[in-house]
Amino acid sequence: MMIEVITFELPENMTQEEVLNNYKDTTPKWRSVSELIRKSYLYDEEARLGGGIYHWKTVEAADLWHGEEWRKSVEAIYGNKPVVKRFQVPIVADNEQSKTIEF
Repeated sequence: MMIEVITFELPENMTQEEVLNNYKDTTPKWRSVSELIRKSYLYDEEARLGGGIYHWKTVEAADLWHGEEWRKSVEAIYGNKPVVKRFQVPIVADNEQSKTIEF
């Protein structure tokens, strides 16, 4: 498994309600992606940052879904390019399942 932590600056004139509405509008798309385990949306009003944490089954899936077209769409909506950081996930302490998962 791998995780992407993605952030982008929010436009000064974009309200929290607008950000959350943008997020809600994208949830059907991400819920239909079988290679995506989980997406958590990020919002930091004080730092004016938005973004997401994506839990992917494979790096190839992340590459497919977060290509140039996706990057351009983020820039079109938020006015700047996303910052993408990727991490391999060797171990998860999962409290919901009451177990430790090793990859």
